[in-house]
Amino acid sequence: MKKEEHIACFFEPFERSSLLAGVGPADVHNRAPRELPLVSGGVTVIGDGVLTTAQNAKVVFYQLPPYTLTSAQGAVPSFVVSSDDAFDGKQSALVTMGTTTEAGGQSGQGVKVAPEVGKRYTFAAYVKGVGGPITVHLEVERAGRPWDRAVKGGNVTVPDNEWTEVHVTFQCEKPFAEGWQAYIGCAQEGGRFRADMLRLYEGDYLPWKAPAQAATAGPQNLFTNPSFETGEKPWWFMYGEQHNLRRTYRRASFALTRVLANMGVAGSTPLLSRFSSPVVPARAEKRWLDGLYLDQPEEWDDPYRFFCW
Repeated sequence: MKKEEHIACFFEPFERSSLLAGVGPADVHNRAPRELPLVSGGVTVIGDGVLTTAQNAKVVFYQLPPYTLTSAQGAVPSFVVSSDDAFDGKQSALVTMGTTTEAGGQSGQGVKVAPEVGKRYTFAAYVKGVGGPITVHLEVERAGRPWDRAVKGGNVTVPDNEWTEVHVTFQCEKPFAEGWQAYIGCAQEGGRFRADMLRLYEGDYLPWKAPAQAATAGPQNLFTNPSFETGEKPWWFMYGEQHNLRRTYRRASFALTRVLANMGVAGSTPLLSRFSSPVVPARAEKRWLDGLYLDQPEEWDDPYRFFCW
């Protein structure tokens, strides 16, 4: 092996009996260049050594395995409100970071109320890791140029599957006539977390209590729809994505799947399982309703409904 940067290489199509049949140069194109342990000798080297086979054994050397590229595993950054889990009420927000850049992503809300200089404020949110611990921080900044900060909390690592309240208290040092935008920041590639019951209020930190448990009404929450009971609005999600890294991951995944299939390894995925099980007429199944649409299609969804031939 030799450790060198790999971007791309060229090789001729492989014959049908080859373990590399169906794999082409585009499948080993590294759009996010990095140093790899490239094969340099002892076997028939293909291209620059990113992919090759042993001469007298059913062995493939593949030096660009998908799992080494990104922990996001091809996931696209997203912000979705669902009823699968919640700390308060019936819904919470599920945030998927995907292949974000080093700047990460922010999920938050703008607050039009102008704060008073000299007063103390607290920003708190319940967060839980999904699929593993998650590192987040809380941030409040001007809701307009020059986007100067009122506070940026330190990084906090929240355990997996455990609701934890993250909070930061600060003093307003200058006027913010445009109001604030407060958000949860995260730069953990491949990280996923749920957020619920976000609070931004005047005063020092007070642990949250449900209205039925609180003896008196707590401070006024400046957020609207703090526990996502009415959906996503007015919350927003912004992020920077490494598109090249995600594309490289997808092509590398294809190449790995193709090589395994050539070696007789059967893949098992929900999609393949669905196609492999035949439709039972007695059940009156309508799989196309579940498999081809994001929601239940209606008559109004027909694109040709109002088309005049």
